[in-house]
Amino acid sequence: MCTTCSRPSDVTIINTVGTFISTKQSCFHCMYSQVWSSQSKINRIPAGNLLLSAAISFSGSLYTKVLRLMKSMNVLMIGESTFQEHATMYQHPVIWNVWQSQQQQLISQLRDMQGSLVIGGDGRANTPGHCAKYGQYTMMELRLNKIADFQLVQSNEVGGSNLMETEGLVRAVEQLKTDDLEVGVIVTDRHPQIQKWLREELPSVTHYYDMWQKDIHENHSPLYQMCHHRPSNKQWMKQSSKACEELVSLIETKRLLKDMSKLSPLHQTSSVEAFHSVVLQFAPKLLTFGYKGMLARVCLASMHYNENQDRLQAHNKQDKAIYTLKYPKLKRGGHTVQKRKQDATFEYVDELMPKVFEDPRQYWEVWDQIIASPSLVL
Repeated sequence: MCTTCSRPSDVTIINTVGTFISTKQSCFHCMYSQVWSSQSKINRIPAGNLLLSAAISFSGSLYTKVLRLMKSMNVLMIGESTFQEHATMYQHPVIWNVWQSQQQQLISQLRDMQGSLVIGGDGRANTPGHCAKYGQYTMMELRLNKIADFQLVQSNEVGGSNLMETEGLVRAVEQLKTDDLEVGVIVTDRHPQIQKWLREELPSVTHYYDMWQKDIHENHSPLYQMCHHRPSNKQWMKQSSKACEELVSLIETKRLLKDMSKLSPLHQTSSVEAFHSVVLQFAPKLLTFGYKGMLARVCLASMHYNENQDRLQAHNKQDKAIYTLKYPKLKRGGHTVQKRKQDATFEYVDELMPKVFEDPRQYWEVWDQIIASPSLVL
């Protein structure tokens, strides 16, 4: 109805851009007309489209799945090229800016702590198998359980995927030195190249191996002298068998016996493994991303982990602790009882969103200083 003469009027669609729609209302009785838009624009970009693309990225979602959802609801959606343009111009520079800001706060906190850093380090490949494109090396301060630094290495930078983990460690150590942070203890797996590099380049750093990857039943610590489970009476193999001889020869190797003395007595890298499982939510291994896209997603995972790493156990309305049942594959139908933690928070998204609607050019210069490695030649 015409807002002037209250008579029927004609409404036509002028334009649609993703979630944006504009219409024109024309009254042929009093000749009144007006143009209506469903949302405002920021730098000539519909605000709803920019908000949608930011929400997809910041939540760790995938464009293709969101597109399928919107099509199922028959709701207009931005195109993939538009989404990628928004990510390049707005989201990725903002993510890097907020991550660097949070890291500076963490670095200040680490400098104020007593003693040198206790670091847990581990590498992660972005794809299954031995032909990964990216290698991510994570350094976590184990006393705070927060990501002190991570490095993303592309395989053609170092001559092969088997060299990415060591290179990631080297870069992470250099970054900590640049931040004027001193590493006192580092806990890693038994990677031979990492052992050699730490032994030669950082002789003053105490290097421990992760006990989580070993099976020790006695002399855990002065408090717990042995495991609480009952000893197994099951005969796995005969003492005189070939299999038993091979097992004994493996267990009694000089390298293994030597490494046993370097197992970490306190801190382990299980928290680093937990963080790597969080990265899977933002960057699934079955998908490939560009270097800067992968870097931005690991930054998001790091911010999410650092914010939620110290969640307490959840309680119901009667203030009773809540537990949940898990059914791991190794239990073959059996279950384990675990504490249910409080719901995760996403305050880092509240920090990211307002910056998306600011002038993005203030973040471009720093983001453009990151030089992506050349694409892999197949």
